[in-house]
Amino acid sequence: MHTTACVVTFFLWVSLLLNAALSHAHLSSEPMEELERLSLKEEAREMFYHAYNAYMENAYPADELLPLSCSGRYRGVMPSRGDIDDVLGNFSLTLVDSLDTLAVLGDMTEFEKAVRLIIRDVSFDTDVIVSVFETNIRILGGLLSGHVLAEHFNQVYGVMPWYKDELLVMAQDLGDRLLPAFNTTTGIPYPRVNLRHGMKSGELGSARDTCTSCAGTMILEFASLSRLTGHAVYEEKARRTMDYLWQQRHRASDLVGTVLNVHSGDWVRRESGVGAGIDSYYEYLLKAHILFGDVDYLHRFNKHYTAVMKYVSQGPMLLDVHMHRPHTTTRNFMDAFLAFWPGLQVLKGDIKPAIETHEMLYQVIQRHNFLPEAFTTDFQVSCVAFTTDFQVSSVAFSTDFQVSCVAFTTDFQVSCVAFTTDFQVSCVAFTTDFQVHWAQHPLRPEFVESTFLLYEATGDSYYLWVGKEALRSLQKRAWVPCGYAAVKDVRTGAHEDRMDSFVLSETFKYLYLLFSKPEELPFNLDDFVFTTEAHLLPLSLARSAIGKNISTPLLESEDFPVEENDGEFAHSCPNAHSLFPGEQKFAENIRKPLKNYVDSVCPSRNRHSSKRKLRASEFRAGDSHHLQLLSNMGIKILELPGETIVSKDSVYNTPNMAERAVAADTLAAGAVRATSHGTDVVQETAWFGLRLLGGMR
Repeated sequence: MHTTACVVTFFLWVSLLLNAALSHAHLSSEPMEELERLSLKEEAREMFYHAYNAYMENAYPADELLPLSCSGRYRGVMPSRGDIDDVLGNFSLTLVDSLDTLAVLGDMTEFEKAVRLIIRDVSFDTDVIVSVFETNIRILGGLLSGHVLAEHFNQVYGVMPWYKDELLVMAQDLGDRLLPAFNTTTGIPYPRVNLRHGMKSGELGSARDTCTSCAGTMILEFASLSRLTGHAVYEEKARRTMDYLWQQRHRASDLVGTVLNVHSGDWVRRESGVGAGIDSYYEYLLKAHILFGDVDYLHRFNKHYTAVMKYVSQGPMLLDVHMHRPHTTTRNFMDAFLAFWPGLQVLKGDIKPAIETHEMLYQVIQRHNFLPEAFTTDFQVSCVAFTTDFQVSSVAFSTDFQVSCVAFTTDFQVSCVAFTTDFQVSCVAFTTDFQVHWAQHPLRPEFVESTFLLYEATGDSYYLWVGKEALRSLQKRAWVPCGYAAVKDVRTGAHEDRMDSFVLSETFKYLYLLFSKPEELPFNLDDFVFTTEAHLLPLSLARSAIGKNISTPLLESEDFPVEENDGEFAHSCPNAHSLFPGEQKFAENIRKPLKNYVDSVCPSRNRHSSKRKLRASEFRAGDSHHLQLLSNMGIKILELPGETIVSKDSVYNTPNMAERAVAADTLAAGAVRATSHGTDVVQETAWFGLRLLGGMR
């Protein structure tokens, strides 16, 4: 009971602190002029072609363009960059990955030319070790999407009459080469495979661990391959993987870890969140339901989603926790991958938290121009310790704007202790400064993707303006004469000789779609589902006989969906945009309380020029100025024989969170000084200190 109270106390206080508002200019929700929208749409198109043409003219048939060297990156030719090179397979990665972006742009001439080049030049019969995950989402997904769109253009526009499923044949060849990776005890695939020799390569024998998203991001592409070719084996393999991941969740928390052993199924890393290592597993659960109509995938997603919102979501922030001790935060930073989460929440229909997290991320981008690969939440610790008779045994003060917290052990002694396996608790006070943890920015698409989906869901022009800023930042800070260069350090703006294929496949595609109207596109996006690499797969796949004939049970008997057990978030509220047509203010009203969220908790760039707040450790009862400051905050002073302490009274009405933090520290300091004057006063003061810190009722 005391442990729970302590955790609740801490998070409520953090929520109060993070919502403190300071002044900062914000974008408007005013409608964007039609001419400006069309201009931005055309600029997004030109950005894609600047990168695409640079690749085709200077790098093709290499996998990637080196935008600073203006040359191509081939696997095995250049010095290895380690695991990052596992995405490369000498299979013209960038062209295959960007194929359906050409289709989205309506450039059927270049699309047809690209299809011919891929058929002529790309082969998978190579002695190269590649990432199963990356090859699946980028190459297999690109081939499948290209095939579907080639058929669509032929049927609707009469183009490419010569096309006879060549991309689908290539996709099946690649799928067959990935299948040996699934030959494990658990069905969880190995992280890497040799395209020619399968798992027979000696280099692959020691690879026993894989990430959750690596294993759980196969079902869309593999099931689509089965349904397009009529061969069930691909969907069966991917489905078994999803079954096993579900089986390995922690049954009390419904969370999964980040890394597990492909043979034993044991969790190697038990951190749980929505960022790197887990992200697209959650995405594919929901999208597998949308694409194939399997309600069991929705049941699983709802279970996980409820757990994430209960344990990982802390206001707009998403902080990793232990899957088996979900009240314990595991790291002091958030990574850029979690920027996809608001977009997934839009698909789920949970719009309010999507708007809130997106707004927090946008404010981080405003500070650093791009979203860093990871940014800190710089946790600090401060606590007050009491004995069982409510005497104050020790006190620790934090510096300005940092909060205090009380920790209880299982024997109801109150003290600051570390988390141990017997679940003793240490309550940590967090201060969030949103500073750079990993400074790179490889021009990732996740934030733009969520911006696009939020605009689709709300119709709020605010997201067009956000997209405009993202576009301008890319043009100003990533454009180089030979494409777009990744940012090596967002603090300095230094470039890296790297342009990942997802820049063309996702980043520019979502920017273009953000500024496009449905009638301006060559096909109806509502007929497709986007994969995690923004490839398009048709909803018509749900009608495939192959999917209906796969009889492998998804759920254990005790896990079959029961509506009332799917969790708090199983049924989301209707989107306010549909409830109140024409009303554009609901998204703005959700953002308002978060105005300047990041600036209000970040060290100010002009902090030393502002007047410093009074710290509790500096408080002097005999100083009339200090007493006046407390009086202005609504705090009364009680006189005891020989001592002075602070009383509760009207502190709840103190509007300024920073001042309230000082009040809390001062109360604790007063409690310490009053210990020799009787437990009644100390007990009341200590109790009120808890209420003030955490809002306990």
